[in-house]
Amino acid sequence: MDDLPELGKEIQQTVGTASRCREAETSDNYGAIGEQIDELESHAREAVQSKVDFASLLPKLKAGKPLTPSDLKTLELLIVGDAEYFLKYETEFDH
Repeated sequence: MDDLPELGKEIQQTVGTASRCREAETSDNYGAIGEQIDELESHAREAVQSKVDFASLLPKLKAGKPLTPSDLKTLELLIVGDAEYFLKYETEFDH
């Protein structure tokens, strides 16, 4: 999913489903919102990965070549972004 407008539509659909879930708290509605959020997360990850060139970093790192400032920003996004996400959303971190 390279198309960000499509991702925006999917976000709006998920918000709508969440609103319906709030109005009618049923197991079916909660199941639907859970599935929609999982799918949205996957599509958002794919959209980010399609816009960021992670693949060019590996050969440079393996060869010990110097990284450009742009490469360093990409590496920071990959490492720090994952760590921040983990700390924010992982409920069992203290264990």
